[in-house]
Amino acid sequence: MAKQFKSDTPTIEEIRRRKKPLSATIEISLDPDLTREMVALEAQIERAQSRSNIAQGAAGLAGARSLADLPDVEQLQADLDALWVRAREESAIQAFVFKDPGRKAYDDLVTACPPSDEQKQEWRDGGGDGSLAYDPDLFVPRLMALCATSPEMTEADAEALCDEWSTGDITKLFNGALSVCLGVAPVPKSPRLLTDTVEILSSEPN
Repeated sequence: MAKQFKSDTPTIEEIRRRKKPLSATIEISLDPDLTREMVALEAQIERAQSRSNIAQGAAGLAGARSLADLPDVEQLQADLDALWVRAREESAIQAFVFKDPGRKAYDDLVTACPPSDEQKQEWRDGGGDGSLAYDPDLFVPRLMALCATSPEMTEADAEALCDEWSTGDITKLFNGALSVCLGVAPVPKSPRLLTDTVEILSSEPN
């Protein structure tokens, strides 16, 4: 694998070029009846598999439990596979990809959407923690539009979604956009990195 840096001590400029923005994919059901049926079938399969495992263990130990009356897990899975085919054909699930626009763009947007005195009071009256940072009526659709990369959306597109879709769906999309702006990508505990850290610390002068 080619080295990404010119040396073992990369410059800040090199590090900045290498850093990829945080992204998140949020799936929204466009056909709630169909996806609800799929979720229910997934739960049914999970229960059937659990019952089958328990029954097989009991039959193996005592030889007294019949497996004939257990649900057919393979048939249930085939039914679910058929629903997935239908869901793809009918575009029943839409994925939205959000990407971090950078701290400055986020902060500029917060500044551009100041809350009104009335909204601040409603926030306090409702038991909100701290102070209200922005006008949610403006900030929510604008942040979604700012962060959306696939499909891209304008502020007008985002406002239309906020007007037409449920609070739950909009909250899910907004939280996805917010998470890429405020979140941090997880870093695994690498033995190699831990070793390097120990070596660096041990080489420091007393």
